[in-house]
Amino acid sequence: MNTVSWALRLIFVVVLFELFIVAGTVVSCFETDSCDDNDSNNITLILNSIAAKSFALYAAEKGSSAKLNK
Repeated sequence: MNTVSWALRLIFVVVLFELFIVAGTVVSCFETDSCDDNDSNNITLILNSIAAKSFALYAAEKGSSAKLNK
């Protein structure tokens, strides 16, 4: 395996881990009903970060596959 592939897998794992954190936070907010605007803003920021990383991951995969096909 090449380095690009391992780096992309690492980013994928990080994104999945962040999704689990967000899911746990949202579930606890629904169960306890104790979330405030701060929690809501933090969830929004993490989801924005995940969206940016997902786009970067997609672009990197497309770029590396195009480079490998040449």
